[in-house]
Amino acid sequence: MIGDVSLPEETIARMTAAVRHGSRLRDRFTPGRFGGDLLLYTAGPDALADEWRPHIGGRVTTHEITTTQLRMMRPRH
Repeated sequence: MIGDVSLPEETIARMTAAVRHGSRLRDRFTPGRFGGDLLLYTAGPDALADEWRPHIGGRVTTHEITTTQLRMMRPRH
């Protein structure tokens, strides 16, 4: 039982296996370096650009948008 929701044991077992599999994949993954330029849109100050620089071979161009990350992900109406 998860909170007030009950899931079948098979569903819980599959979810658990998927999380474990994802963790194994994550542990084995070594990101490469991208040789091109990055156009980075941020919701706020561009401090994130510094975190991307080691992974980008080209220029990092940042555009700061006055909003929140959640609002950036919503479709326009």
